Amino acid sequence: MAGDKSQWTVGHVLAQQAAARGDVPFLQVQDQPPVTYAAADRLANRLARGVLGLGVKPGDRVALMLPNGLEILTAWFGLSRAGAVTVFINVAYKGVFLEHVLANAGAEVAILHRDYAPALAAALAAQPRLRRVYVVGEGPLPHLPGVVVQPWEALLDPSAGPVALPVSYRDIGAIMYTSGTTGPSKGVLMPHAHLYLFAQEEARWMRLVPEDVYYICMPLFHANALFMQLYGTLVAGAKAVVVPAFSASRWLDDIRKYGA
Repeated sequence: MAGDKSQWTVGHVLAQQAAARGDVPFLQVQDQPPVTYAAADRLANRLARGVLGLGVKPGDRVALMLPNGLEILTAWFGLSRAGAVTVFINVAYKGVFLEHVLANAGAEVAILHRDYAPALAAALAAQPRLRRVYVVGEGPLPHLPGVVVQPWEALLDPSAGPVALPVSYRDIGAIMYTSGTTGPSKGVLMPHAHLYLFAQEEARWMRLVPEDVYYICMPLFHANALFMQLYGTLVAGAKAVVVPAFSASRWLDDIRKYGA
């Protein structure tokens, strides 16, 4: 895979590992049951079919404002397979910071956790293009003026059949925003090859092997946790354990508990 650039896309790497590793555990979110490689691939297909059914086209941008969990990974895998561009938003953003990112990204569809709905509602004036929001989390759906709001589950198509779309390693796979220390945050356009090389080098230099367990406690909206740790795990065929956040008092116990 390393030398064949045509295979340097998120959807292809996941499909290849699902075919090779099938029922081997790939993802475990804290103490939830592990998700196998094959199950992750099926979730990616369901999400891809869901967004394609909405009319999302290859190259369209879809914004994510989600905490660490299975949903942010399912969304990224599925959007990548559909050829869409995933826009990752820092979940701490609000006010002018969130307004700027929303206006700059220009996404018409967003997926967010209900905890961040008030921040999004306050920033909607800066994002006239947003038309649909899918909400993760239990409870009544939030009201977002002028936006169709539906539960996350409505975005998952019942069919998990393969999605065959031509996605190139040259295509933009993600947009991540800089920290904005010298001015408004810049949206970094990251082709699939960029993402793959992050993962490949992580697996190489960390000497990851399929028997490894990678403990991920950093935010998955950031390149370190997502493209290096999580994607590196996928490239290596290993297992990732994802927790909500770093805890100084808990992390060492977690390392022992999960065998990381």
